[in-house]
Amino acid sequence: MWIENEDIPGVMSGVDFLRSIGLNDPIKIGKTVAVVGGGNVAI
Repeated sequence: MWIENEDIPGVMSGVDFLRSIGLNDPIKIGKTVAVVGGGNVAI
């Protein structure tokens, strides 16, 4: 994404998120989330 703090724990790209969901890999999600950007992976 080329943005500050994109590599800290808890930050992941939309593609990585969707891949994990598709593979039934558990994802730890907090109570608050933010979606940055748009397009086909913005939910």
